[in-house]
Amino acid sequence: MTNGVPPITIMLVGLTKTGKSTSWIQAFGSKALCIATEAHAIAPAFDPELNPLRDARGTPITEKHAAPPKVVYCMSTTNPADEVLRAIREQVVPGVAKGEIGAVILDTVTTLADREFAWIKQTMKAWDSYGRGSKRLYDRIQTLLSELLALGVVVVGVAHESEPSSFTDNATGKSTFRPGGPKLPGDLVKSSPSLFGTILRCTVRADDDGNPRRVFVCNPLDTQWVTGDSWNVVGAVEPMDLRSVATRIWKKARELHA
Repeated sequence: MTNGVPPITIMLVGLTKTGKSTSWIQAFGSKALCIATEAHAIAPAFDPELNPLRDARGTPITEKHAAPPKVVYCMSTTNPADEVLRAIREQVVPGVAKGEIGAVILDTVTTLADREFAWIKQTMKAWDSYGRGSKRLYDRIQTLLSELLALGVVVVGVAHESEPSSFTDNATGKSTFRPGGPKLPGDLVKSSPSLFGTILRCTVRADDDGNPRRVFVCNPLDTQWVTGDSWNVVGAVEPMDLRSVATRIWKKARELHA
């Protein structure tokens, strides 16, 4: 716990345009700084089927009064994690000191990890021996999260979604199942629960009247998908309200760290 604020890390996982960015914009507004690794990382969906928060004309409904977040673009393919680290030290640190930033969003962790893994592969000798490349990638991402958590901000990582899949090893004939979850390179998907205390799947489901509604899905007992909540405050399926989730986590964390 830093400055009386328990460490809060949340990962939002989902297909494109299903509410990941909209949810954190609504939750944190101008108090958020987004480290964007994609040119269109925070563009909201205009399709009403994907974005029930907009009317048929594409006009925002519930987010129309939300203050815009601060955005820093980090899209280098050369030592990308170092570029993000510089953004943290040059943008986040002074913003936190001035009381202007309370949450930092990595949008997306998928693209950042892909670029960093490619950079590691390019520059590290015997990078794949004994999983050294995956270990280096984990250490790099963990370093960024540690820098942020030391500042006492809420950290939200946004990730693209990978569908559940199975593959067969041609040499051994053994079939292996891979659950759906964050789309990440190397072994990072396996270690994502140790990096992010809460992993929520963002999707759209029909309500009782058949209308599409954005929801968070968090069911660690579902072996088909990687989700979870170490604080045990998020329901299996609930409305996509990140502010409510973060508030509940913060209160629970304060109780446990009191």
